[in-house]
Amino acid sequence: MKNFRRICLALVSLLAFGQLVKAQSVTIRGTVSNAEGGRLHNAFVRDPQSKLGIYTDTTGSFTIVVNPASRLYINCAGYNDTTLNIGNRVTFNVVLTRAFGVIAAPIKPRDNNAPGIVQNSFRDQVNLQPSAPPAAANIPVTLIPFKITGVHINSFTDPSFDAQQGAIFPVFTVKEETRGSRYLFAEWAKGFVVNSKDSLIQRNDMMFNYDKMGGGLLLTRDGRSAIEVNREQVKTFTLYGADGVQYNFENVPAISNKRYVEVVEEGTKYKIYKLVNTEFVKSDYATNGITTSGNPYDEYVDKATYYVIGKDGAPLQISLKKKALKEAFKEDTEKLNQFFASNGGDIDDDYLRGLGEYMNK
Repeated sequence: MKNFRRICLALVSLLAFGQLVKAQSVTIRGTVSNAEGGRLHNAFVRDPQSKLGIYTDTTGSFTIVVNPASRLYINCAGYNDTTLNIGNRVTFNVVLTRAFGVIAAPIKPRDNNAPGIVQNSFRDQVNLQPSAPPAAANIPVTLIPFKITGVHINSFTDPSFDAQQGAIFPVFTVKEETRGSRYLFAEWAKGFVVNSKDSLIQRNDMMFNYDKMGGGLLLTRDGRSAIEVNREQVKTFTLYGADGVQYNFENVPAISNKRYVEVVEEGTKYKIYKLVNTEFVKSDYATNGITTSGNPYDEYVDKATYYVIGKDGAPLQISLKKKALKEAFKEDTEKLNQFFASNGGDIDDDYLRGLGEYMNK
């Protein structure tokens, strides 16, 4: 009986220690360089336990919140992957060695004058396996679904990643007289995806963009052909603009089953989301020689809707007014009023981001 009690106590202590380690987090900073001392931009640093990752900035620097019991995995195009124990360290200066025989060629934007569309090159590179053709007779033959399976993602195997092949060949540039864009970025962007199985998917040769009109996450490896990732396989994704700004998106069917929603702020108590619908508005310019009306240009117009998800888990649509915020945060009215008293100005994305961070403390 005594031995049994000792075993139970030992198990309880071990579980408690495991929960303590799991709950801990630490902010670490560092740089990634090559053997010659050159700082590496767009090296990817990740903590596999927390499913968090970040690209280094133009100075090769990074900041990430990690579990000290975990490890850092660092990869960069043209260099060997590196694994580091975190432990008690909060500063890392990582040096990557070159991978001989590997040529890291940047993805170029599509040449609009290139003859034809090359579909096979992308299919061969990504190791796609065809599945059953679509049943609907009115679906174009180029919309045959494919599955990416067993692709090694920088020493991590992606069990499955579904997509549609050959259907989308986006041109990010628009006519000079057209304003706005249907795409989030003017070029392909770095990023990573956390799939429905909670696996982080990232490759140095995978580039992304988000179609604000169609609501699809686009993926390319050659900058010419693209696939739209199967929405059911995506939990979240993060994209990085040319200016290094990070955009976080989440698949929230309770808000929309056609588009991803941008994460404005996310915490343990409240989540704030932004749903963007982009519409193409044709030029409606008119004149009678004396008066004019309308716009002399075509335009892509973004229309944003905001939502707050609180303790009950149900999304509440809000307007950018204090009255709407009082309804969304009615369970923490006193705390909300404290934030209002200390923060003035227009209610916009930055205001909501600060509000969400404050309310989640």
